[in-house]
Amino acid sequence: MTMMIDDQSLGNLKGTEEVQEIVDKGPELPEDAVAAYILKRYRQFDDDKNTSGAEQEIINSLAAFNLEYSEEDLQKIAAEGSSPIYIGLTATKARALSAFIKDILLSSTKPYDIQPTKIPSIPKKVEDQVVKYFEKQMEAVATGEDLKKTNEAKRDMELSLIEEINAIAKHEFTKIEAEIEDNLQEGSFYSALSDFIDDFAIYPTAILKGPIVTKKNKLTWMDGAPVLKEEFVFFNRRVNPLDFYPSPDKATFVEKLRFSLEELSQLEGIPGYDIEVIREAIDSPQGTQNSLFTRVDQTIRDQEMQGGLEYEEEVHGIHWHGAIPASVLGERVAAKGTIVNVEAILIGDKVLKLSLNTDPLGRSPYYWSSFQTKPGSFWGTSLAKVINPEQRLCNATVRALALNLGLSASPQAMITIDRLADNGDIDEIYGGKIWQVKSDPAGNSGKPIEFFNIPSNANELLGVFNRFMELADDTSGIPRYTYGGSNTQGAGATSSGLAMLIESATKTIKQAVRGIDQGVLVPRIETEFYVTMLKSKSKYTGDITVVAKGSQALTNKAAESLKRNEFLQATANQIDQQIMGPEGRALLLREMAVDMNLPEAIVPNRMQLKTKQEGEAKSAQANQELEKMKINVPLEVAKLQGEYANKGQGIVAQTKDMEAQVDKLENDQD
Repeated sequence: MTMMIDDQSLGNLKGTEEVQEIVDKGPELPEDAVAAYILKRYRQFDDDKNTSGAEQEIINSLAAFNLEYSEEDLQKIAAEGSSPIYIGLTATKARALSAFIKDILLSSTKPYDIQPTKIPSIPKKVEDQVVKYFEKQMEAVATGEDLKKTNEAKRDMELSLIEEINAIAKHEFTKIEAEIEDNLQEGSFYSALSDFIDDFAIYPTAILKGPIVTKKNKLTWMDGAPVLKEEFVFFNRRVNPLDFYPSPDKATFVEKLRFSLEELSQLEGIPGYDIEVIREAIDSPQGTQNSLFTRVDQTIRDQEMQGGLEYEEEVHGIHWHGAIPASVLGERVAAKGTIVNVEAILIGDKVLKLSLNTDPLGRSPYYWSSFQTKPGSFWGTSLAKVINPEQRLCNATVRALALNLGLSASPQAMITIDRLADNGDIDEIYGGKIWQVKSDPAGNSGKPIEFFNIPSNANELLGVFNRFMELADDTSGIPRYTYGGSNTQGAGATSSGLAMLIESATKTIKQAVRGIDQGVLVPRIETEFYVTMLKSKSKYTGDITVVAKGSQALTNKAAESLKRNEFLQATANQIDQQIMGPEGRALLLREMAVDMNLPEAIVPNRMQLKTKQEGEAKSAQANQELEKMKINVPLEVAKLQGEYANKGQGIVAQTKDMEAQVDKLENDQD
């Protein structure tokens, strides 16, 4: 049992004489008006569930999964002398369905996506800055005689504005989405979802409960030493359908609870819980248990092989989510209106907790789905009931086959008793036995002992059995070849043909997964977003859209992967790559990496790609400058060399001229 924690403290709960006159308590109802009202409704829901057949279908479905006959069937089988063989047809189909759905919803990627709405809202300050920027850009658009070009430029600018707002909204939402996923992981959501899927494959309706704000002990490390830390998490768990009682209008829900004494003791001191009720239950757990112990509790214990004895340290309770007349509440909860939506917990016939449902939409923490829904009903039709005729006929055929094989496996004997000479034991037949017989007094030559064989009908019975197995494939929509149950002929003999058969056969499973998407994943994640935002420091503005990817993945995963590959090849040219840019190409590669269960890190993210591009641009610029230097430096050197050569020639000429002048002067002196 998981503890429910609430911040509201409503004090000790007492009834009023006015309410006691309104509520028809009966001799077994307590004096507390709230407890009396809840217990009365609980018993009404229990009677409805029992008389409608929903409870019996739950029990029968689990019995079929566990390969068990009902007591009535066992008596009939014993009367006909058959062996109580139970063929695991239902169990095999249920396990295949559960494995198929888990493979879709519990794969490496999360089974949902959270996105801003199509027209997202962003913080007003940020929106004003973006709009102001684009308004300046719009003013810069040239207006003139070419009206067409002007309008095209304005349209491009408006589209860019919308794209920028979407990008900001998605970026702002990234941290919230990570926080939601962290809360789901901490609250054992995926473990609870796995249990829910198992129930979905077995029962008429499977139920998931969450978020339940729960205390949890967590082992952390500080300075190299283990430290036990207590924290609150948004917990999730499956609910046993036998413990769940919905109202006909699916607006009020009652769940049967079972507390251990340790769980009760942990509730002491938490605001919103009546400490006197807790201590009374701990001191006398047997008394609180007996008041709510029913046939369902014994059924659950039989299923879980707990035996028939009642636990001395088990305390029974009721968890209520729904409307209660304000007149019943009296002055305990300040609320407007004649009907008040509340959450209440009872231990035995005492109110342990009472608080208003503070969810703005009045949501309860229960989510459900069925393999096959019934319009207007909470309880659907289980897989076990869908194939119940085929299951029973397969069982009957195998029982007949076993009986026939036993009779036809050895010869039958027909003995004339009065012709036996030794009065021996006719039940003993073994090799080499000598039968002493008398002659027939009538002089007939008939044999005193004759052996004969009962014909075997094994082939005919096996044909009937296989036919009913095939009918179960069609009825359930889960053929054997989808889980490797048999060799297929024709189209199924090839890998591509088998893939086509599986794709065609999974329409029923697609519908089932779609029911989980809409009945569980979408509302559960929407609620998680709400409770996360209440405690988050984020200032996210606007609505969200939860996209459940289960049925979408089953329907489109292979087709989308093929289309991505084709798109990747089609755009492998210079023109398309210039349009997409490295960012667009990297985005496509990251999506393909996710499809192949490869780490996204193998493809650079936007910042890494930008840094790489900037580095490549600087490197290219440096190379260009180097090439220029390689070309320019030799030219400069040649130029300098030319200049120096010219200067050298001038100096030589000047020198020769000076030498000539010197020679002339010397000659003149002579």
